[in-house]
Amino acid sequence: MKTKNMLSGLVIVLCIIFMNFSAAQAQETDATAILKLADKSRGNTSGLEWTISLQSFNKDKTDTMKLTVKAQNDSSVAIFLEPQSSKGEKMLMKKNNMWFIKPGLSKPVSISPRQRLMGDASNADIASTNYAEDYDAAMLDSETVDGVECYVMDLKGKTKKVTYDQIRYWVSKDRNLGVKAEFYSVSGKLLKTAFFKYDATVEFDGQPTPFVSEMKIADAVMKDKYTVMSYTDISVANIPASEFSLETVR
Repeated sequence: MKTKNMLSGLVIVLCIIFMNFSAAQAQETDATAILKLADKSRGNTSGLEWTISLQSFNKDKTDTMKLTVKAQNDSSVAIFLEPQSSKGEKMLMKKNNMWFIKPGLSKPVSISPRQRLMGDASNADIASTNYAEDYDAAMLDSETVDGVECYVMDLKGKTKKVTYDQIRYWVSKDRNLGVKAEFYSVSGKLLKTAFFKYDATVEFDGQPTPFVSEMKIADAVMKDKYTVMSYTDISVANIPASEFSLETVR
């Protein structure tokens, strides 16, 4: 009888462990699915073009920049339009690798996606977002941001090549759109906070889909320093593979 009771207890313990493991797996799957939907509204899809206008504010100083971005899934190329001194230069990103291409240079130059582009915007901030593939996601809680009920997720980079080591991400429950993001260093230091607007719309397979129209990035230390990225001229496009090839992009 004692052995039977021990076996019964063991079975119960194993069932509890299995149920907890299954629940954790389901939670991870749900978080990844939500991230994929949020990524789509930030450029990670099959063929899009848009224009980004950047304005960086730091006390009395304002800097501006303008680029055209062509993106297809986890690849993108950004072409500088302004300032005039940078016109025609390009940045190519494939997965988490990035290169700078300048007319007259013999070959592309490898650069870091983490490198500062302007103000608080990094090189990778102008590219399509691929959080679902680049990060392990864990659901934390639910919070309201500016009246919008959101999932709160903790994202940790799968490799050292990701742009940010850790991200705290708020995604709206009703539309699966990234509303807010906090970006952290590997040591856990808050670097900056971003807020997103989705006043643009793109049609995918005949279905209107919200698309990011603004990303405002606030510095974690200097409260009067921030960068605004505005997205315009968004359109679905059939982009040839040569646009993302190191051998042919010039």
